[in-house]
Amino acid sequence: AHSRSVFGLVGAPEDPQGNACGSWSRAFALWSEVARGAGIKKAMCEGGGTTATSMRLPLQKRWLLLWNRLRRWLTQNAPEIEKTLQHAATEEALALLEPTVNEALVGLWQICDGQ
Repeated sequence: AHSRSVFGLVGAPEDPQGNACGSWSRAFALWSEVARGAGIKKAMCEGGGTTATSMRLPLQKRWLLLWNRLRRWLTQNAPEIEKTLQHAATEEALALLEPTVNEALVGLWQICDGQ
């Protein structure tokens, strides 16, 4: 159930590539790895704007996958830029943003403050 509420997984448990992975605990572990790669854990643990209690769930899978890929690329090809990425937006900033943008874009701000 936790995999469903955090990552929005419905139906059978699936990995980040959309393949069946056999168990909800395995799905959660795989998606948690993607979230860490996207910087979610960094934002929650290193004083970023978003905390575990203020995360808007479920997290947008497409943003997690995109930011995970982007951060890996930046780490390998432009580490000086990767170091400048901001933490997630605060709950207050997200509340101000919501009326002005498409709801799907809130996921972008939730990961790197819209950067």
